Amino acid sequence: MTFKEKKYKIEKKYKIEKKYKHMNRDIDMFKEVEVFRLTEFDTHKCYEFALKTRTQGSYPNEKYYTTNEFQYLGYYIRSEEWGYGDNHGGAEIFSDGHNEIRIVYDYEGKTCFREADCKT
Repeated sequence: MTFKEKKYKIEKKYKIEKKYKHMNRDIDMFKEVEVFRLTEFDTHKCYEFALKTRTQGSYPNEKYYTTNEFQYLGYYIRSEEWGYGDNHGGAEIFSDGHNEIRIVYDYEGKTCFREADCKT
């Protein structure tokens, strides 16, 4: 096989993969749900949690979307923070009526929430 034939074969394979990758992205977009980077919570509302998978727009008009499954958290109880600078971290504490659920913010900033119907 000559160099030209190898190059053609690789380019053809790349175009096919690129075509299917684009098609899969279009299919996945139908499953996407908008989520929010909430900073304030109401103790009388219930919430769900998921990590964002895609960001659209630019700051300060960013929108966040996820294709991940949501985890029901229940009512908001309190927030926790520790450290400073790169060692800073935080968590939100929720109660589903039986257990206390602690969601720690990830370093990449993908932790998102949305309001949910209360199950209790």
